[in-house]
Amino acid sequence: MTHDEKPSRALPGLLLSALLGLLAVAASSWPPLQHHGISALTVAIVAGILAGNTVYPRVESWAGCGVAVARQTVLRTGVVLYGFRLTLQDIAHVG
Repeated sequence: MTHDEKPSRALPGLLLSALLGLLAVAASSWPPLQHHGISALTVAIVAGILAGNTVYPRVESWAGCGVAVARQTVLRTGVVLYGFRLTLQDIAHVG
């Protein structure tokens, strides 16, 4: 999203991305997935791949701006925070 675009243009795509993430978290609590150790992160990745290749082309016109923000900013921030958390755990185990 560039500086001349309104932040409200990103809202539909951000909500769509958040909904997909929440559905992934809910689906990961399904007993067969828990039994196999499949996390919400794995479910979200698979759901994103499926949605990106099926549903997203139909909604890109109104959700594209927000999905781009989620993909470029939110996802990258999440990956950094996730990696930072693992590093802190490793450091704590070492002492």
